[in-house]
Amino acid sequence: MDDPGQNLIVDEHPLFREALARVLRQVFPEAVSREADTVDGAVAILQTDGLFDVVMLALNLAGIERFDGLMKLRNLFPRQPLLLFADSDNSCVVEEAIARGAAGILPKVLGQDALSTAIRTVVRGDIYIPEPSMSIDNDDDRLLLT
Repeated sequence: MDDPGQNLIVDEHPLFREALARVLRQVFPEAVSREADTVDGAVAILQTDGLFDVVMLALNLAGIERFDGLMKLRNLFPRQPLLLFADSDNSCVVEEAIARGAAGILPKVLGQDALSTAIRTVVRGDIYIPEPSMSIDNDDDRLLLT
């Protein structure tokens, strides 16, 4: 089965964690979610509870440089599937996250269907990469994902 039994949400914003946990309960009713507001909090949970089916980690956390949280979890728990949430939908961010060992990256601009697909992909042992559109935002020339 490709549904997660246990997942860990790591984000400093309680409202985002609670909303994500609520969506996860709708999409995966049998799944159990744990939450941490820091990478160190996630480390403590992983050391106590063992590996989860997926850890969903915010890329941008206060006090953590860009990919440092990912790298810390990757180094301490090399077999733990890590799905990054990013504010950016830039293809360079996606490529760097995967190169640094993320099992996937999900821009926060995507919705519930993308979340479900990303989690199932990661739980299955595959890498989730969102499909970029070829449209360019003229304001800042970012590659947009739709």
